[in-house]
Amino acid sequence: MALADPPLYVDFTAQHGDAFDSTRYTVYEKSGNTIHYLVWPSLYASKGGGLLSKGTAATLRTIEKSDHDNA
Repeated sequence: MALADPPLYVDFTAQHGDAFDSTRYTVYEKSGNTIHYLVWPSLYASKGGGLLSKGTAATLRTIEKSDHDNA
């Protein structure tokens, strides 16, 4: 990949707690709202270029309490 002109870009920037972006990643096992960890990075034609292949991310589902849960 480094020999391509321009070199392909492998995006390792996803961090725990980042919002899950379905345009850049597919879900690994369970669907959720935030990234738990990166399984496989996204691949781009160049840094800032077009997406060639979506990455895969494990996600966390956040459960919000309603007002009824606090009563």
